Amino acid sequence: MTAQSARRPDTTPFSLFPFRAVWTLVLDHLRVAPVYSGSHVYFSIDDGRFLAYDLNDGTSEWAVQAKPDMAPAAGQGLIFLVEVGHLSARSQTDGSLVWQVPWSESLSIPPVWDNEWLVLATRAGTVVAFRASDGAEIWRRDVGSPAHVSPALAADRVYVATDDTRIVALQVTTGDILWTRRLGGVPSSLLALDEQVFAGSSDKYFYCLTADDGRVDWRWRVGAEPIGQPVVDARNVYFVALDNVLRALSRGHGVQQWVRLLPIRPIRGPLVAGSTLVVAGIAPQLRAYNVKDGTPVGDLFPPGQITADLYSGGATRVLPQLLIVTRDIVAGTNVVMVMRQIEPNVLPLTALPNPVPLAPLPRQAE
Repeated sequence: MTAQSARRPDTTPFSLFPFRAVWTLVLDHLRVAPVYSGSHVYFSIDDGRFLAYDLNDGTSEWAVQAKPDMAPAAGQGLIFLVEVGHLSARSQTDGSLVWQVPWSESLSIPPVWDNEWLVLATRAGTVVAFRASDGAEIWRRDVGSPAHVSPALAADRVYVATDDTRIVALQVTTGDILWTRRLGGVPSSLLALDEQVFAGSSDKYFYCLTADDGRVDWRWRVGAEPIGQPVVDARNVYFVALDNVLRALSRGHGVQQWVRLLPIRPIRGPLVAGSTLVVAGIAPQLRAYNVKDGTPVGDLFPPGQITADLYSGGATRVLPQLLIVTRDIVAGTNVVMVMRQIEPNVLPLTALPNPVPLAPLPRQAE
């Protein structure tokens, strides 16, 4: 065996930088936050239209009349909308109505879908589970307090972080309460995996609980309240806090792996795009860092204030990409898809150029 044949392929993800703008879109003002599913994004705009766009090229797929009261959920080929008087599911393929059931209860947070279940949390402190395929209500459980952040589903459980500082684990098929853990403050974020549950809290700690019994496995003191959903990879968990810091902690023992002071005030949790962590701030600016060690890799300057969660799914799994939704008081909603730019160009000089014009974002720093 030669050295060349024995060499393992490099599986390190690409950085998002340098990037190019693939397509842009201008819409009317949004009613609620968009929802993403695979290679599609769905928007609800002020005039009552609900729109579907393909993330590959930004083309419009379909439009129907719908007025959701809060951000929809998506999964299983369906989009789930809470509107006045009813809960409904529409096809992701064409927007047609698949099922509709009466619903009049006020929700504390938007609906959540995962693994064939649709979960709603009411302001009265009730958690309700529906079978996503047909809208049948399977169970409802009073947890004693409204959900403060979106419920999280993993393995056979639903985790609810409540206003009264608790995290409650429910059995997904029956709604039975398996355990309850009270934190030192109100949970400000929640991420559930098969064996671990991560939560930031207003007591300025970031917690890791064991999924089987809710025991606090470890916790890390931070300078301010963690915000937004954390993200994980095989080794670490990454999160931001209102002390303007991005941190990487070991998933196994909670030891800090690296820390990065942010020049912006974060407004959402970080997002992973390839080997890059992207952080959104109050200013119309995105800061990007290397996942491995927190080294800054560049900035993105989108056209307006970030108004929705960033999204890194879509057209390709090889090159990192990022969908950015911003708001302008006058112009409305701007949507920009950016993707890693491969360089240098290794095509022969006789190759035809790309016939599609690609407009860059206003500035980028490397």
